[in-house]
Amino acid sequence: MDALNLLGNSKDLIRGFAALLAAIEQANVITGGGQGAQAAPAVNPFANIQDTFSRYDEQELPNGNKLRRYDTGNVRILNPRSGIVQEERPNGNFLVSLPTGRIIFQEQPGYPLLVFSSIHGGAPLMARVCVVQLGAASEARPAFQFEDHEGNHFVDLDSLRYVKVAPAHVQSTQVEQPVAQLQHA
Repeated sequence: MDALNLLGNSKDLIRGFAALLAAIEQANVITGGGQGAQAAPAVNPFANIQDTFSRYDEQELPNGNKLRRYDTGNVRILNPRSGIVQEERPNGNFLVSLPTGRIIFQEQPGYPLLVFSSIHGGAPLMARVCVVQLGAASEARPAFQFEDHEGNHFVDLDSLRYVKVAPAHVQSTQVEQPVAQLQHA
């Protein structure tokens, strides 16, 4: 089987690539990178670009997050407000991408949660699942937590809300079941 058959219909791929090149050219002209910079066109230059590599069904969840189910079996939830993307793959991999360039990754269920930095590199950090209360008026919720030189980082598992706090503002309240409570700054 050749590579084009693996990617889908080769004509769709070529049309998509041509649309991408046309959009880049139009964007270049609009931003002044081309010879004759002009006003923005009335049509969206990116309208003909389609993701032919990964087809998916999308639905909006009640909390505003987007749920995407890909033909490959991947399930992705993204929070457009926080920029966090959570993805579960059919092979058991699990990852959470943070807008800070960090990625929480679990190779298989039961394996440790590792935090990688796509910006700074270096050895991975360990993350854990804990119960956290994000503000005095909220209830305790499960979250991913890891700590680095910037402080403590929390990702609410349900809403994919991201919070980073300085170490002085976090108190552990139970040893058996770690709970962090944020103090008012």
